[in-house]
Amino acid sequence: MWFEFSPAPRPDDGDDRDAYRRRAANAAARLGLASRPSIDTLAQAFRRDDGCILVANGARRFLCLPDGADPSAADALARAADATARECAPPDIPPDLVWSHAFVPQGATISRTAFDEPDKDDDVRLDPPAGQWVVVNVRRMGWLESRRSKNWLGDEFNMAPDTSKLQKAGVGVCRVSVGDRDGRESHRAVEQAANALDLGVTPGFASHTSRPAWGAVACMIPVVAVAFAGFMAFGWPVWVLPAPILGLFAAVARLAVTPRDAAVWQRPRHWWGLTRYRQAQSADLKTRNSGDDLEAFGPHRKRRVHAYAFQRSTLPVPPTALAALARPSASRLSQGAALTVRPVGLETADGPRLGRDADGRDVRLASNVLYGGVVLLGRPGGGKSNSMHGLERWASEHAGPGDAMVVFESKGVSSIPVLKRLMPRLLVVDVADPATPMIDLLGPGTPAERGERFASLMRAALGDEQVGPASRLAIRDAVALALTVMPAPRFADRCRAAGLTPPDTWPAFARIILAGDGVSSARALAHAAVLTGGPDVAAMVERLHGAVNPKTGRPAVSDGELVKRLAAPMNKMDLLARCPGVFAPGRRTVGWRQVIAHGATLAVNLGGTVRAPHATLGDDQRSMVGALLLRSLRGQMESSCAGWYDEGRHMRVFVDEMTEVLSGGGNEEVFRWCRTQGRAFGVEMTCGTQFPENLNPSLFSLLMDFDTRCTFVMRSVASSTQAGQALGVDPSMVSSLGEHMLLVRTVDADWNTLPPMVVRTPWFDNGEPA
Repeated sequence: MWFEFSPAPRPDDGDDRDAYRRRAANAAARLGLASRPSIDTLAQAFRRDDGCILVANGARRFLCLPDGADPSAADALARAADATARECAPPDIPPDLVWSHAFVPQGATISRTAFDEPDKDDDVRLDPPAGQWVVVNVRRMGWLESRRSKNWLGDEFNMAPDTSKLQKAGVGVCRVSVGDRDGRESHRAVEQAANALDLGVTPGFASHTSRPAWGAVACMIPVVAVAFAGFMAFGWPVWVLPAPILGLFAAVARLAVTPRDAAVWQRPRHWWGLTRYRQAQSADLKTRNSGDDLEAFGPHRKRRVHAYAFQRSTLPVPPTALAALARPSASRLSQGAALTVRPVGLETADGPRLGRDADGRDVRLASNVLYGGVVLLGRPGGGKSNSMHGLERWASEHAGPGDAMVVFESKGVSSIPVLKRLMPRLLVVDVADPATPMIDLLGPGTPAERGERFASLMRAALGDEQVGPASRLAIRDAVALALTVMPAPRFADRCRAAGLTPPDTWPAFARIILAGDGVSSARALAHAAVLTGGPDVAAMVERLHGAVNPKTGRPAVSDGELVKRLAAPMNKMDLLARCPGVFAPGRRTVGWRQVIAHGATLAVNLGGTVRAPHATLGDDQRSMVGALLLRSLRGQMESSCAGWYDEGRHMRVFVDEMTEVLSGGGNEEVFRWCRTQGRAFGVEMTCGTQFPENLNPSLFSLLMDFDTRCTFVMRSVASSTQAGQALGVDPSMVSSLGEHMLLVRTVDADWNTLPPMVVRTPWFDNGEPA
């Protein structure tokens, strides 16, 4: 079974050494390197179902598992190597390569300071050119090799051998070979590949040209020559000749049928002979504290110590080194983050489609975890809106008779036609177009009740810093005053008598009464209102402008003081008054209660109008209206959607660009409510933003607590760093995502956190199914 490894985002533990070693040890155990046949499983020693063959060619990594091995071992090794494994055909290794293998020179020793650490994203152990093939054939260590290795390490370190990484669980042995068209290059490369194991062997490794099956021929030729010499010169009997000749013929026949790629399949050889020793040196007589041991110069001093425990071409390989060799190079690929394979936990997912994995299979979210929230990050033009449209289309297609859906769309003329094509049932509220209905921000009731409701909505949406208690009261009275006196029959005449053009909308009235056109206009409008209304109107005017001295007829509050008092609420109402299309006279209104009650699929367009000429709102105006709309929707959801989760109903809310509905810090509470309490009301929140660094840190932290977090490519350091840290990957992965590639962190249907994955997003806007 062959598998190819593709780079994947690094897990949350990053450069954690212990986590890296645990993953590597688990992979070695799955490969059978940590097991030993017992008396009951002695036959396993002859089945050769342990180990693996690792092949490196350029940035590509291939893994071959023996027949009968556990396929999950490939996934375990891939996780340890920050990669994903997918089954593939055997690699096409050219037949005309010159193969070399590494070996340990005579008298080599081992260093005490060799450690395996996690490699950085731009650092890989093996980095061969595309025309060069590195093969590491791994098997488990035999019983004799284990004993000899322990004795060898004990003498090398002059201490307990268990302190060496070569005595940890899962250490195997390997043969390192390199194939290249140039024999000199293969020798140089195989020595570098052997040194990449980081065994600490000094002074280093040497190399031989690999000639599989030539050894038997080389051994039989002198045997045949001796037999012929004895027969001819010394009169040996003729029956001496057939056996050597047959042996030579057999060796030649074996050489003839040996495949050209035999070096790929050459397993590490065992050393079955006597234990090797070498002459002790002065360094072998040192204690751990660098002093001579007690018998260094005595009659019982060590004269011989254990030498290299394995056959010269057989090299020990710790699990961490094996994982490091298997790690593919992301920097050598066209994209820094390659597509990953769909996690097992999403194989039966029935939710919206995110994209396709490395094998071309659909990757979907689990529908039951959508209550946990979905957040999409991505720079302008990165594909965020296309994916948002796919999520919205799936929600529309899977809406039940009692479900409702609201989309806050920011791109206007470029997105609304696409959404109407994908969702034929879609209704549109074009905020800047008075020809379409508008969401009622005042609600039903008396003017006083509606003014109170709007002022509370304004403070909740914009936050206490922008609308304090005094400003809220001023907005309340200004709106209530407008709603009370503007419908009066003679109000317009009294305004003209006072030298004023009658305001045609309640935001315009509130702006003027709050001194938006100066104090004189504000007092003139207040006088016209008092003449039109009754004592309630006079009380509201007095709360806004102060009392009037009955003796002198002069106001108790000076003009300068009045401007200071009304400046803060006037600024807010001034923004609304400069949105004439939003609050145009006679424009139809619809309440959120009706939208939810009728199970509507509604898009609220905060961008440019769909109908030409394409009018648009200013940035401040758009964000204020968006904030008011989202906040009023949150209040209505709490009122209308109680118990929806138990009833199996859904209230789905999509926000294409969060900055369009965050005029201040008040609406942070909306997202917190959706995350912590929205599930009971059937609320599923999906939101996106282009620049995460522009969000309040507490709000961004809240969004990153959503169960599904996705990001497209982020080029800027600030954006990629923040997104990478939030998703638990290296920021370079975020900044090097390819076009139409999405990095996803989500959970399965059982709410188990899945590792980061990279998928390719379909072209939902062109009609690909969601």
